[in-house]
Amino acid sequence: MSGPIKSSLVKAIAAIKEPAFQKATEKFVEDIAAKIPIITGIKLNGSRPHKSHDDPADPKPVISFALYKSNKLNSRNRVGSGHVHDDGTGHVNFSSKYKQYRAITGMEYKPPIGQSSSSGESKSGGSGLTWRTNEQAKYAEWWDGTNWVAGNWSNEYQKWCACYNGQWYYW
Repeated sequence: MSGPIKSSLVKAIAAIKEPAFQKATEKFVEDIAAKIPIITGIKLNGSRPHKSHDDPADPKPVISFALYKSNKLNSRNRVGSGHVHDDGTGHVNFSSKYKQYRAITGMEYKPPIGQSSSSGESKSGGSGLTWRTNEQAKYAEWWDGTNWVAGNWSNEYQKWCACYNGQWYYW
């Protein structure tokens, strides 16, 4: 491992429970970071392989992660998020602010299954959370910065709700 992402990647790789995923994640992220030198941080979304949230039709388990332009791993510094399979294949969705990196890496934006680029998303009143309606399952989902998460229905407020960073949001 080398480059500015080294220390962050070492910690992330050590947390992964499966050796094949350790190796695949290390190589995949190093390759991306070599093409996009502002990437200096990585945060895993779980240390165990799991089914892709962005592509439920994908039969292969993945390790999901977010990439950052700083070792301060917060949403302001997020460059993109993605996943990798144990065979080393994967994908990164770069946020619109960093869309120039899509062509450099050959990774065009892929909206999560069930959502088009022009789908009916909306911000909840002043909360900053982005919500959408999952038309297939007929429920609301909110974006946690990495994945779409199913909302909860509040009978009391007759609205969809989500608890994020210790605060409740309604839509």
